[in-house]
Amino acid sequence: MTEVLEMREIANEINENISIEKIDQLNQNAWDIRRSNLVTSWKFANNTEQISIIKSYDKGLAESLRTLAYCLWHFGEYPLSLEKSMFAVKLFRLLKDKKGEADALNIIGAVLFMYQGDNESRLKYNQLCLQLRIDSNDTEGIAGSENHIGETYMDMGDFVEADKWFTRCLNNPGAIGQFRALAHHNKGILFFRKKQYKEAITSFYKSLHLTDALNYDLLSVSTHLNIAKVLIESDVFLDEVDFHLNIALEMSYRKGLKEDLHKIFLAYSELEEKQGDISKAFKWFKKHNHAHNELFNEVNNRKINNIQTQFEIEVLRREAEFERIKHLELEKLIEQINIQKNEISRKNSEITDSIKYASRIQHAVLTTFNYIRKNSPVDFFIFYQPKDIVSGDFYWATRKDDKFYVAVCDSTGHGVPGAFMSLLNVSYLHEAINEKNKVEPNLILDYVRKRLIQNLSHEEQQDGMDGVLLCIDYSKKKITYAASYNAPIIIRNNKIIKLEADKMPIGNGIKTDPFKCYDLEYVKGDMIYLFTDGFADQFGGTKGKKLMNKNLYTLMAETAKMPIDQQSQKFKKIFEDWQGMLEQVDDVTIVGFKIDLKNSLTKNS
Repeated sequence: MTEVLEMREIANEINENISIEKIDQLNQNAWDIRRSNLVTSWKFANNTEQISIIKSYDKGLAESLRTLAYCLWHFGEYPLSLEKSMFAVKLFRLLKDKKGEADALNIIGAVLFMYQGDNESRLKYNQLCLQLRIDSNDTEGIAGSENHIGETYMDMGDFVEADKWFTRCLNNPGAIGQFRALAHHNKGILFFRKKQYKEAITSFYKSLHLTDALNYDLLSVSTHLNIAKVLIESDVFLDEVDFHLNIALEMSYRKGLKEDLHKIFLAYSELEEKQGDISKAFKWFKKHNHAHNELFNEVNNRKINNIQTQFEIEVLRREAEFERIKHLELEKLIEQINIQKNEISRKNSEITDSIKYASRIQHAVLTTFNYIRKNSPVDFFIFYQPKDIVSGDFYWATRKDDKFYVAVCDSTGHGVPGAFMSLLNVSYLHEAINEKNKVEPNLILDYVRKRLIQNLSHEEQQDGMDGVLLCIDYSKKKITYAASYNAPIIIRNNKIIKLEADKMPIGNGIKTDPFKCYDLEYVKGDMIYLFTDGFADQFGGTKGKKLMNKNLYTLMAETAKMPIDQQSQKFKKIFEDWQGMLEQVDDVTIVGFKIDLKNSLTKNS
């Protein structure tokens, strides 16, 4: 706890002028607490990464990347963990820091080869890490490598060799408490696999005794889970299983440990099956299957394979430099990798083609620019830039009798899941207005929310959207709207007017009060903007920070002076300049309307 408080004091001073010494101190503390406070470790390493980039401080960047890679591995973000750890390895090699290089290589071995089940290659990396730690006299790290080598032998089925390495770690005078706890834990798994249940429980409790004293939460979760698995398989003390699984489940949720959650769900399923409750067993198995698929999905597989290809090429080049691999042998290896890479590219192309086809379907459902231009009583522009080929954001409009409706919304998620949600949301808007004859914007959103909750919001899921629905009444010359979180903005005589919005989603949420209907009071020359949060949430600029709503409103005030047919391109340029080389983080949509007299829409007297 003292370490975390010290880190927060340092973090309060983080800015461009932070000293090199404080970056080093913060990085060291973040690395030290990674096993006991994963989320805090990640937060502070994320800060030092940004500051190190700004200051061009390679050592600080390498150490922050190492910690981020470790945290992302345990968060289940495997592709990003690999990217961070690979970059860290390159920097540590440039810095001639063998201990840091070994730490980063260990993460690569754990993520890449454990994920793909290539234990031969994993053992090779374990042994390389051990040699680097011996060369750098890293006594603490040597004990860690002894554990990792034992784990690999255990997964290869060589229990005798595995036990030798775990015992070697326990007898190592340089082994700190965390590695001794891990060695006892691993011996427990070894006994469990040999069906020596009594010995397994004894070893696991030895591990728990140490992890509780050290606040080693990551290992505590796994140990409680394995105790539960032993009790389930041995069919004894089943009443104690809930106790251990509940502890593991609560800690996994609190620490964001996706890698452990799917295993815990499976253990619950096995327990319920053992107790004869097949219905509950199936429910827990569905949770396990969903969590497992999130970790080991096709997208992650593709990313992992691409990163692995890059890393294998890097390893081959390094071996060619230091070990003088024969030229022809190296060419054959590279050719094999290129064959794999081309196969991945081919599969990726097929997936991309499918997503592009989905994009055409989505665009067919969204309202066309020409439809809005033909039916809208005011001049307008649309800036629409999905993060991926398909989008969770959407703009939509329809005319019903003497009323013109326009919606700008942000569905749950982005990419393919977000696109499916947007199609559903559009269909419910259409149904509310054109089939159920709902007139007021608030009643329309109430109806859409009801339909979403009825059909999607099961087991506390909160699928839906945020957004604004605006209604222009031709006959009454009146504008009304209803809004979920995203309030419209009016620019009037260079002044920014932020309108009201209800702080609840269009979907299942903590608050489900009826939506309010707001009157939008306008005057000639007003510029009205409807938008999602993607523009303001974009990281960029010289410091890599979010743009934020305040700055977006200022940009709107400046852009409102321009002719309306030029504003879309202006926002596009501003966005791209701000984003720079960084990745787009979310879908982006802005729709703007200019109020004038040309279409006979004047302020209601």
